[in-house]
Amino acid sequence: MRSFSCQRKALRVYGCLFRSAVQKNMQNPIYLLLMAKKKNQRKQEGIDVEEAEAAGWYGTAAILLAYGLVSFELISANGTVFQLLNLSGALGIIIISVRKNVKQSVVLNVIWAIVALIALVRAW
Repeated sequence: MRSFSCQRKALRVYGCLFRSAVQKNMQNPIYLLLMAKKKNQRKQEGIDVEEAEAAGWYGTAAILLAYGLVSFELISANGTVFQLLNLSGALGIIIISVRKNVKQSVVLNVIWAIVALIALVRAW
């Protein structure tokens, strides 16, 4: 029972020390400068990390949805819905790939988008 009590005391002490360190850092001008610099680094080329992540996740979902719908014969592989899902999905993945500087994914999805565009033009 005593060891449990000591552990609880230790946790309280460490918790107080941690809160104290955080409060001191929040008042430290160097810490604030570094945090501001880090926040500015998150914004690159006009698109925020969260926006790029959202575009990437949409792209992944759109391409998987298109593949699933065609695989279960719910839509036609020659249809506009399939090609629009592929095109928009590829564009979403291009956005996150450019943001994270993944060249292989950019090349793959540019080709994917071109194929979808050609298919859409041919369908119309």
